[in-house]
Amino acid sequence: MTNIGKDPRDREIGEYWEDCFCDMARRYGWEAWPFQRENGATFTDDSGNRYICPDVWILRRGSEQYACEVKHKTQARNGAYGFEKYRVDSLLALEKSYDAPVLYVVHNWAKAGGKHVRENREEDWHAQLLQVCEANKTVSTSKTLYDGGVTGEPVIIHYYRNPFRIFKPLAYFLS
Repeated sequence: MTNIGKDPRDREIGEYWEDCFCDMARRYGWEAWPFQRENGATFTDDSGNRYICPDVWILRRGSEQYACEVKHKTQARNGAYGFEKYRVDSLLALEKSYDAPVLYVVHNWAKAGGKHVRENREEDWHAQLLQVCEANKTVSTSKTLYDGGVTGEPVIIHYYRNPFRIFKPLAYFLS
């Protein structure tokens, strides 16, 4: 039994936490904006390459930058965080084209006290470079949210096991 798509407020909740993430990044001296909400689900560059938009594009401080995928989630039953392969592939292509490391950022709602708790505590956040996550992945299939609904067929999911071993506190990347 899965809970995918059972909460009609998922998108609203995700946007709230994207905004909280942007606010925290700004406190650390970065520029941040919710790129996907401003530009749609995908974009095409001048060369005709199409990319899935990261949730938050691109944090900048001096010459440093990240494209960030921001998730409000907890570990799956298998003890891992999951991420759809098609999104991973697009974000890694974007990373290569724009020389902008992709940061997989998680606000762990179980650690925060529940999915609908809105208190933003930095200790409930952690992150890791998508490249590092990919080096620690297992692969399976599952249904997932897509375009406002649940996919009819399972899609390939990359699972990042032992996230508390490979993920770092958010301050590690923002300081």
